[in-house]
Amino acid sequence: MALALAVVLPVTSAVLAGGAQAAPSTTGARHAEPWLTLVTGDRVLSRPDAPAGQDLVVQPAPGRESVRFHRSVRAGEVHVVPSDAATLVAAGTVDARLFNISRLLELGYADASARELPLIVTAGDDARAARAAGGQAVTRLPLIDAAGVRVARDKAGQFWSRLAPKTDVPALSGGAAGLWLDAPLGTAAGGSAAPDLGADSESRLIAGMRGATERRESVVDLAVVERFPAAGAGPIDLAVTAGGADGTRFVRPGGTAARTPVATTQASHQLTLVATDHNGNPATNWTVTFNDVERENVVTATDASGTAVVSLPAGNYFMEAQIGTGALSTYIAEPLVVHDRDRTIALTATEGRPIGLTVDRTDAEPGEVAAIFSRMTVDGRMIGGSTHGVNFDGMLVRPSDSAAPADQFVFYVAARLARPDGQGGFGGSPYLYHVQWLEPDRVPTDLVRHMGDAELGKVQARLSAAAPGKIGRKDYLVHGTLPFTITEYYVPDTPWLSSVGTFSGAPNDNPETMLYSGARMFSAGNQGSERWNTGVFGPSFPASWPWSWTKATRTGNQIDVEIPLFTDHGANREARSNVTGATTKLFRNGSLVGQNTQVATGSFTVPAGQATYRLEAKATRSGVADLTSSVSVQWTFKSATVTAPQRLPLAVVRFAPNLDDHNRAPGGTVFSVPVSVQRQDGSAGAATKQLTVEASYDGRFWFPVPLLGSGDSRTALVPHPRGVDHVSLRATHLDKAGNRVEQTITRAYQVRR
Repeated sequence: MALALAVVLPVTSAVLAGGAQAAPSTTGARHAEPWLTLVTGDRVLSRPDAPAGQDLVVQPAPGRESVRFHRSVRAGEVHVVPSDAATLVAAGTVDARLFNISRLLELGYADASARELPLIVTAGDDARAARAAGGQAVTRLPLIDAAGVRVARDKAGQFWSRLAPKTDVPALSGGAAGLWLDAPLGTAAGGSAAPDLGADSESRLIAGMRGATERRESVVDLAVVERFPAAGAGPIDLAVTAGGADGTRFVRPGGTAARTPVATTQASHQLTLVATDHNGNPATNWTVTFNDVERENVVTATDASGTAVVSLPAGNYFMEAQIGTGALSTYIAEPLVVHDRDRTIALTATEGRPIGLTVDRTDAEPGEVAAIFSRMTVDGRMIGGSTHGVNFDGMLVRPSDSAAPADQFVFYVAARLARPDGQGGFGGSPYLYHVQWLEPDRVPTDLVRHMGDAELGKVQARLSAAAPGKIGRKDYLVHGTLPFTITEYYVPDTPWLSSVGTFSGAPNDNPETMLYSGARMFSAGNQGSERWNTGVFGPSFPASWPWSWTKATRTGNQIDVEIPLFTDHGANREARSNVTGATTKLFRNGSLVGQNTQVATGSFTVPAGQATYRLEAKATRSGVADLTSSVSVQWTFKSATVTAPQRLPLAVVRFAPNLDDHNRAPGGTVFSVPVSVQRQDGSAGAATKQLTVEASYDGRFWFPVPLLGSGDSRTALVPHPRGVDHVSLRATHLDKAGNRVEQTITRAYQVRR
């Protein structure tokens, strides 16, 4: 009974009231990255539109550094499954929704929300389930032989370690039979939450089961249960989640395959899968997925006996498999499997070969790696998956027997490498490699390749200090006390995203600031230097790139804005920062439309028709940096009702002075400050009509400064008398269409005495 009921908890795509859309506290980091702690205690950052190999950042929980993470996209949703949960998920023992990153974020379970993860543990009876849940505060559910429990993210690792398999046999420990997400009732995939769902709605099932026998009927009705005979075994239960996003069928323990059904009438053929582990024995910890390249049909199979038999519709498939034995994992991908007859496929772990990347520096070690099996279908869908980890240890890949048609498959091996610090990290590394190699059409036989420095683009990255004692971290890997310089090497002709986080102490989960750059490509050889965390910190409108969140748009009668206010002077960057206070207000023809306490962020419903709007944003911060203690911006623009999303004609004024590595300018001189106008990418802004800049030494008394040049690029000549500590900057820009921006940056940069 418990198993049949366990899979009925409905999937939901709704964002709950009080969940992910709620305004966050301005005392924390604004625009917090959507990090998510899995039930296993591992943290993941999904970047769905980033280049291959950079679309997932993983931080394994302590003691789980050898775990691999498989990323896949199904029905447009990102799934990330740790290797020690993969077979449990495929067998239907653990709820696949616990690793559906897209859905969990939509439900409001990002780490920034501080919400506990609601779970249901099933066992032989509710008492055993409560014990399996760890004796925490649980709600016993005797009607379904289960217990409900909420798990805080900082306790997730402990919770999983108690339940995780202790051997390669795919079964939960501690007496548990299943683990499920307690998703909100009243929701279904692609549907909306019931209007009365609140922040505590995930407990509705638990609350409803308390002493209410009649609830059992409504719960059972959520599932359609079919029974199919398993080859060589008794009948198995195959449960179909009601209203599922893709209709995926989950195999019960002892079953053979999970299927996304297809409404077709093509003939089916029997497929026998025989998996052998690294010791030559029948594999117990393995999964295989067949993805139809011509229509949406996905079949996943596993069986603890090492053999699974499935009936698969005739067609052309992309196959991915994984076999785990202890610390070893073999990954198998066949770009093209033609299924036109009954057949047997052998999945042999010992055929896997080591993969990797080596570089000229012999002390370099990986800190982030990925093996990517990228398959494009004939109808333009991107299928396949990628496996991520902190190193290549125990990671094996079998060369493929098949090849895909031209331009339909690419195999990548990607890594970031640096010098380890002997303490489990890469603090103080003087270099950082961003490298990858790829092979089109098939998985090759030569799986470890060397990349010499002469083949790579070389960049000197200078990370400045904006306050004493701060720690900087480049690309989630190399960290050190600011300021510091690091030599970076990039594979040419590949788009690379970059980031820098700053911290008050050792790098952790909560950076005080984050800087991001758009994707850049480098040529081989010396590419010069670039500056990071260098003022003036202020508002920016970087050119659009995948994963960028900057926007100021109107759709119909709704205006949506999300504009960074604390970006360093890099040309194509955006930033997040902790703040101590913020306000955003929108006015229409002088009347207030709405306001909030977010940082230049908000959604505002406005009356139909054209009007003159004024958007005001102000934010203050302290302790994060000695510079840009406050930013104030007012945009004035015209806007009318539109049918398609339209970018608003907003602009900002950027300052990029040549400051030293402590963000200081020389004193006792007239200082040249490059000034530029940066318009929102894709907006209909007009040419510059007027641009003025003022300066202040105390933030109260302002004086105009001369500007050299014309158009959108000028140079301000700012005098630095002896005794001046800081300079604040104020700018006004007006274009020929009447769009206007006025911005003030307090303590824009420091002056050396």
